[in-house]
Amino acid sequence: MKCFLFVLRLIIVRLKVMIIQILIERGLIMNYLIAASFLFVSLLCVFGGIYLFKKRTVNKYSSVNSFIFLSVGILLLMYVIFLIFLN
Repeated sequence: MKCFLFVLRLIIVRLKVMIIQILIERGLIMNYLIAASFLFVSLLCVFGGIYLFKKRTVNKYSSVNSFIFLSVGILLLMYVIFLIFLN
């Protein structure tokens, strides 16, 4: 029984790898990978800006830094929406 499950697991992993290779070869997955990476970075920027805005009493430049983080995050979110909906 363990041998059967092991072979079944190997077949499933091999099928997943083949599907991902086919998607990469046809260029279907790259746009979503790029969009996901930009989405992650933009969310980090937005949450970093909110955190710096809440802690603005520590440093006199933290409000400027929070504005920069928020604006970069919002621009990246707009770019992600552009990538997802136009492709």
